[in-house]
Amino acid sequence: MPSKKTTPTPWWVKPLVTVLGAGSLGTIVVTSIENFKEKGGGGGQVVTVETVGRDVNQAGQNLTIINGADPFKNEQPRLSRPYDGLISDEFPRKLALTWEPVAGATSYEVEIQWQNPDSKEWHTWVDYPMEVKGTSHEMIFPGTQPGRWRVLAMKADRTRSQWSDWRKFTFVQKATDR
Repeated sequence: MPSKKTTPTPWWVKPLVTVLGAGSLGTIVVTSIENFKEKGGGGGQVVTVETVGRDVNQAGQNLTIINGADPFKNEQPRLSRPYDGLISDEFPRKLALTWEPVAGATSYEVEIQWQNPDSKEWHTWVDYPMEVKGTSHEMIFPGTQPGRWRVLAMKADRTRSQWSDWRKFTFVQKATDR
């Protein structure tokens, strides 16, 4: 009788069996594996599996298992308004900041900075970064100098996404006020 050749279990299946509870779901069929990298060096794999269950209620379940870091950490909020490079002479210096929602986020952190006109160094404005629950934040900027803002998303367990890119704005004095 010929011997049956066995293939060793790939390294990425072992964590899946542990996470899924092995026998409880029946057979696990891997349908896709995607690598991802995190900004700053981390990363891992997103493994999508289909279960071939022991009964009709378990068969065909599609599950996604994250082997490595949470892909939410790679998300980056997309800023909507105001546009980058806005120059305004409005007074009071009010801005309504808006961004698109990030799937899985329960809150966002907004950071606002101002630029020292002499040294050109950026400084985080007092009370920021600030946590907000929605996808907008209204602020009144303190002076007539350049400013910038960015946002990150947070899940309920405090997992944080990447910061968005900076958006810059400048408030100037009206010509009649000079």
